[in-house]
Amino acid sequence: MGGRIVICDGERSYALHLMEYFYASGELPCEIRVCTDPEKLAVNAPPEETDLLVVSETFLGEMRGAEAYGAVLVLTEEGGGGTALPESAQTRGMSKYSRAGQILETAEKMYLEAGPALPGRQQTAFPLRIIGVYSPAGGCSQTELALGIGKFLAAESGDTPHRVLYMNLEPCSGLAERLGAEFRGSLSDLLYYQACAPEQLAARLRLLQVTQDGLDILPPMRSWLALRDISGETWLQLLESIRTGTDYAELVLDLTEHADGFTEILRRCDEILLPLRGDPAADAKLHQLEEILKEQEAGDVWGRIRSVALPGEAGQEPGGGMAAWSKAYFYREHLCRS
Repeated sequence: MGGRIVICDGERSYALHLMEYFYASGELPCEIRVCTDPEKLAVNAPPEETDLLVVSETFLGEMRGAEAYGAVLVLTEEGGGGTALPESAQTRGMSKYSRAGQILETAEKMYLEAGPALPGRQQTAFPLRIIGVYSPAGGCSQTELALGIGKFLAAESGDTPHRVLYMNLEPCSGLAERLGAEFRGSLSDLLYYQACAPEQLAARLRLLQVTQDGLDILPPMRSWLALRDISGETWLQLLESIRTGTDYAELVLDLTEHADGFTEILRRCDEILLPLRGDPAADAKLHQLEEILKEQEAGDVWGRIRSVALPGEAGQEPGGGMAAWSKAYFYREHLCRS
């Protein structure tokens, strides 16, 4: 654990509850301390050891040396006397009585912007393998297959440092509801750090993801409007940053042709699984995909595509659900074959 946030408030119960909320969220990879006595702050939390000060307006008015702290989040109070904020570009103010989630979100952003020495992921000895999952036909359980494969790979890793990441590039995925997950942010936030503070990307990725059954899942774009604004070059840069700056051994991409640079994204995949139902419409779309890739001189991409014949009729899941079937499929058809 690296970095430190100090919550300063004369109301001990408030400060402790806020600290507990910060820790319970699991979003801040750092030490969090509480200080209730302005006279002891400099000793217990010296500026050179503090990355972010979260301080009530009253406490700020009673302390000395506030200007020595780089990043300060001031929690303002009614009747607080209008204490002047420290003159710093890294100082912000918000109501002490805001929702705890809002305070956490602001503190998290300030903490990352302050640039503390975060314990980012160390690159693993495993080279990153990218598995793309894509189908031109609808109703083929593409996302369920992608998630099932990701969870299977994560479970197979056991106690080894073999991490698996899932990223969805659909324009309207409904992923939060499908997973029953509460995402904080979206891929847009990760791309912001990719452009403006690439050294913080690994830490930001860790804060954005949710984990289910050992699989790290990134929140998708919020809409097709956001997706269409991202260039193909930006997506390729993100893939390279994940490859070189994290310890993931596998990245499962849930793909869509709506993403700019789609062909080049496919080209970055080591393997591409294409789920299809056995019907004439799906076969026709598969043939058209082959023609398009050949027209784009992407025969190498077509050569890495493996069709996955799904069981059952369209709209029906096999016994145990698509997730269970996809895990069994991947083990039988891929790992054993390898």
